[in-house]
Amino acid sequence: MRRTVFHNALIGWLGVVLSGSIALAGEAGIFSFPVGEAGTPPTVAPSANGYHIAQGFNTSVDYLNGAPDGGWCMRNGAQDDRYREKSACEGAGGRWYYGHTGVDLSNRTSGGDVRAIANGIVRKISRNIDGWGNLVRIEHTLPNGEIVYSQSGHMLRIDAAVQEGVPVVLGQKIGEVGTTGNSTSPHLHLEVKKDNSNGPGYLFDDAGNQMKTFYDPPAGPPDS
Repeated sequence: MRRTVFHNALIGWLGVVLSGSIALAGEAGIFSFPVGEAGTPPTVAPSANGYHIAQGFNTSVDYLNGAPDGGWCMRNGAQDDRYREKSACEGAGGRWYYGHTGVDLSNRTSGGDVRAIANGIVRKISRNIDGWGNLVRIEHTLPNGEIVYSQSGHMLRIDAAVQEGVPVVLGQKIGEVGTTGNSTSPHLHLEVKKDNSNGPGYLFDDAGNQMKTFYDPPAGPPDS
């Protein structure tokens, strides 16, 4: 799978960090990376951050390859370009894949700190009851008044101080990297999005307007 380069200090991602700006209490005016070296952007391995991009954000646009249905065929856990149509893929026991809605960050071990990427309020905690494993979602109010949500999934554990409805601050520990839920190795699945919902993680149906609610690190905010 194509691995996209994580943008510098989330500036390209959210487009809201102003040089010299001061965030009001609870306002997300400054961002940092959630794992590893807070001021160093993760890249594909090797990464100076200490965590590398195991899988980037992507949509069907990345994998058209002439396929009339868009997207691509996943069989046996890998991309299989022999099947260019959804019906043929599914007939061969595969699934038609449209997109990965976040960024997976890994150093191949569990236990590293996961931090809040900005000031915000915890809106959702889920403790290993579904494919997300241990999950925390935080609401962030940007300086322009827009609200976005950061979501951290597959964590080993959630910090005891993190509670729904309680504010968190930039850099505060919210949990530890793990491999809970639908995960095969330790990593942090990080999303930033417009919707206050868990979301699918992967899209195996018509991406349609769904992908427009997620932020793509290299491209900046999606079209409204």
